[in-house]
Amino acid sequence: TGTVGNNVTATGGGDPDPECSSCTTGHPLTQTPAIAIIKTGVFQDESSDGFAQVGETIVYTFTVTNVGNVTLTNVIVDDNLTGSVGLAVTPSTLAPGAVGTANASYVITQADLDQGSVANQALATGTPPSGPDVTDDSDDDSNFENDPTVIPLFTLPVILATDIAVNKSSDPASGSAVVPGLFIEYTLTAVIENSELTEPLVLQDTLDAGLLFVSITNQGAFQVGSTANPLIFSLPVGTDPGTYQISYNVRVGLNAVDNVGNSVIITGGGGDPTPECQVCSTTHPISDLAISLDKSVELGIDNNDNSVGDVGDILFYEFVITNIGNVPLFDIALLDELVDDLECVPLATDGTLVRVSLGDILFADGFEGTPSVNQPLNPGASLFCTASYTLTPEDINRGNVTNFATVSAVDDDGNIAESTSTAIFDDMLQP
Repeated sequence: TGTVGNNVTATGGGDPDPECSSCTTGHPLTQTPAIAIIKTGVFQDESSDGFAQVGETIVYTFTVTNVGNVTLTNVIVDDNLTGSVGLAVTPSTLAPGAVGTANASYVITQADLDQGSVANQALATGTPPSGPDVTDDSDDDSNFENDPTVIPLFTLPVILATDIAVNKSSDPASGSAVVPGLFIEYTLTAVIENSELTEPLVLQDTLDAGLLFVSITNQGAFQVGSTANPLIFSLPVGTDPGTYQISYNVRVGLNAVDNVGNSVIITGGGGDPTPECQVCSTTHPISDLAISLDKSVELGIDNNDNSVGDVGDILFYEFVITNIGNVPLFDIALLDELVDDLECVPLATDGTLVRVSLGDILFADGFEGTPSVNQPLNPGASLFCTASYTLTPEDINRGNVTNFATVSAVDDDGNIAESTSTAIFDDMLQP
């Protein structure tokens, strides 16, 4: 503690000499020691890639200012983060308003990267001429605040290993019976996840002897290496994550027996783990005996032209019977208990009606019968049948006419093939 003041001395002007009754003043001075510290840090990026990694460093600068009115000595910095204890500031003696600095470095850890930043505070200490030491917790940019210094850490993006899965499907579905001459469409689906392909992904698809390649129906992003057996399809390096498909048609050979199928082998792709084929093969049993029946109905005669079914209006039914097996069928019989004027004629292979004589009418005995001339229905051949039905009041009240038709046939050994079809007409006049 000190004082400041002044004195006044008077001379001349009178006899006796002038007197100064209050010629001295004094003001005590109060010592106000104070210190402030700003901590800043710079990420060093020793790898020069713009991202923080374990083992790289942050260099911190401690800027200490004497913000009091007395000189401070022994100015030091303590910083737990950098392991600095009693770190000397240069200069270590600071007059009021003077500034000193110190530096320390910190090595980045995995915990810091997980946190995404490094944050802490340092402590500055100085010794005044008298009284206890003065201290201050650091701020990041001000002598008058105490916020932690936060250094954000930008890390390398995590690149997950490529994950690849391949599936194979078919239409008709694997396990469904097929007949010689039928087309099967196969689809290979590759699902790439996490990251792009680092190697070409190659799918090698081997067809059984009973299958004949026809054409690619949907190539997508795949490259076609070969359409000879085995088929080879690939996706190039750099293919982005996503779902990719390629589809192609094959025909079941006329001499195919037992089962037909195929299998796919995956290579490349750069996946980790190795690309997985979840469904790698398909199989289709060859149908030896099969018949199909497709039945449809429409309003054939609309007596009052109101476009809905009324009492007395006539429905027209059409039936298409097809041998979808691979053996000739005999004794074709069609049963439809609703109609009684069923007539059938063969269809040509292009679907057009074949002209026949009366002696060739296949169903001579109404809705159920046996061909009068027992000629076979060969594989792939069809019959076209028609019938009609007149709507009744009961049909109108019910609101629909639903009926079933069944076709049956036998092969040379007497094995039976059957098929059923349903037709519903419900466009009725509302009662």
